[in-house]
Amino acid sequence: MARPYRRYVDSFDLTGNEVVLDYGSVSGRISRHIAERLLSGKGHLTCIDVSNVWIETIQKRLKKYPNVDYKLGDIAALDIADNAYDIVSCTSCYTT
Repeated sequence: MARPYRRYVDSFDLTGNEVVLDYGSVSGRISRHIAERLLSGKGHLTCIDVSNVWIETIQKRLKKYPNVDYKLGDIAALDIADNAYDIVSCTSCYTT
């Protein structure tokens, strides 16, 4: 099942230096592929989800990636600066 996720992330053409936001990260399957590609440079991934359970799950799944941080909450309510990210991935998007 990883192949569709890998192809989706491949479509970003990441060089490894990007700053990426993954909103609706849920289990982290897509996030893992993003974090992996960003390790080749100085890239960074921020994972956001509205569920504490999913944030805990993704933190466990991505614990070996030092280039990732996590935010709990609705993207509309979080203080995110305009143009803070090069790429925004949203495969499980929802707002409360």
